[in-house]
Amino acid sequence: MPEIRSGKPTLKDIARLAGVSVGTASTAFSHPEKLKKQTLDRIMQVVQSLGYIRNGAAQALVSQKTRTIAVTVPTIDNPLYSSLVASIQKVLVANGYHMVIGSHEYQFEREYEVIRFLIEKGIDGLIVVGAMHEERTFTMLTMSNIPYVISLSLSDRAQQHSVGISNFDAGYAMGNLVASMGHKAIALSGGVQSSNERALERQQGALAALEKYGIGVPEEWRIQHEISISGGRDIFRKLWSMDAKPSVLICSTDVQAIGVLDESRRYGVDVPGTLSVTGFDDIEYASLCTPPLTTVKMPISEIGTRSTNHLLEIIQGKCPMRLEKLDTSIILRESLAPAG
Repeated sequence: MPEIRSGKPTLKDIARLAGVSVGTASTAFSHPEKLKKQTLDRIMQVVQSLGYIRNGAAQALVSQKTRTIAVTVPTIDNPLYSSLVASIQKVLVANGYHMVIGSHEYQFEREYEVIRFLIEKGIDGLIVVGAMHEERTFTMLTMSNIPYVISLSLSDRAQQHSVGISNFDAGYAMGNLVASMGHKAIALSGGVQSSNERALERQQGALAALEKYGIGVPEEWRIQHEISISGGRDIFRKLWSMDAKPSVLICSTDVQAIGVLDESRRYGVDVPGTLSVTGFDDIEYASLCTPPLTTVKMPISEIGTRSTNHLLEIIQGKCPMRLEKLDTSIILRESLAPAG
């Protein structure tokens, strides 16, 4: 191993042992494409032999850039967000950026602290899921001058950039399909709407479609619950404990719908013979359920890719379109049948 003068290897040690200037050694990390291959290889050989790791904090102080993008998601316990993060990561890696993830479990107070922590640690930009957040969170982002993009939902704020779908339109499409198949006893379930505009807008869309058919949904059949498989089981038990029972349940997430399907089997309730069930997102497991789940297909990978490219353009000083709306589609599978 090459000899270093003392302690941890420094950039000066790298430059001295590679026979280049400190500036050239620094360029090997920041803009390797600017160096001749022979020079870059020589520097990297020294780096590897010394086990040198750059001081990212010091570099950020000089360049005012960390090449780090933060992503905040409501929860990591949902395959939809795993797919979103994976698509974001691919774009960031291809562009020489790193990613950090924050989760707040649908708690706005917690989200504010998570985003503040990420900003304090040093990030170049932020991708945040959903358009519903505390006003102080938006104020903090504006005051800190951190570029950000809202993903999955579309924002109606003039100064915000967003890439996503119309949750209302997608909910309307599912409500229209269910009603067109002759169902009139229709229940709805989703997340807690006070902290999740996606759940709210999907239900509003479904209700608007059902109203067109003259169909009303009793309040007790409009269930808000945590978004989880166990939450879906709770939703089924609550519905099936009532005297009047629906012929179909429109769930605003696949995760809840999968829990409903599982619990219906435990109760011996035939799906779709006795109860039809629909979901939203088209996560991978939706096609593997018994029966396979009818659902709204969310273009999640495309949303993640476009959200990231959108953010990188803002960071580079470009002016991408403020709002980018992507289309959804309904995947019709065996969990939904015409009313008997």
